[in-house]
Amino acid sequence: VRLNLMGQDMPDLTGAQWRPLLERIGEQGWHVELHRQVADIPVLVRALQPYGLDIVIDHFGRPDARLGLGQPGFAELLTLSGRGKVWVKVSGIYRLQGSPEENLAFARQALCALEAHYGAERLMWGSDWPHTQHESEVSFGTAVEQFGALGCSAQLRQALLVDTARALFGFE
Repeated sequence: VRLNLMGQDMPDLTGAQWRPLLERIGEQGWHVELHRQVADIPVLVRALQPYGLDIVIDHFGRPDARLGLGQPGFAELLTLSGRGKVWVKVSGIYRLQGSPEENLAFARQALCALEAHYGAERLMWGSDWPHTQHESEVSFGTAVEQFGALGCSAQLRQALLVDTARALFGFE
């Protein structure tokens, strides 16, 4: 279940109104994907953890590439790896709020930091197709080119493209 919380008020996922949905997600063995600015991700993850859900953080956690790795929330995003059941999707480089060059440079740095904290087995790539709200400037080919520009090792590439998703989704 994807919670696209961009542009929305911050939800209180600890509230009683969320409990039936979150419990049902757990019963089904599904995961929750969070799409929200990085500064809010740690609070959301902590609210979801009592349910024992697998949590996937979308688009590097939606940081602002112009603010670097030290921006509010990103350092804490790195520490969430130690809590288990948290994965990060390396996707939507064009959504990182900087210029294309800033976004790619940040994505490279962020990927190194994420790999160091999460390990390759907790990171996966996504094309972000159909690139909603960016359809005119981004294509699947653009996303694949951006992924290639990250310069991943063969081992990391295998994890991002195949192994992590296979394990998370139980495709083995």
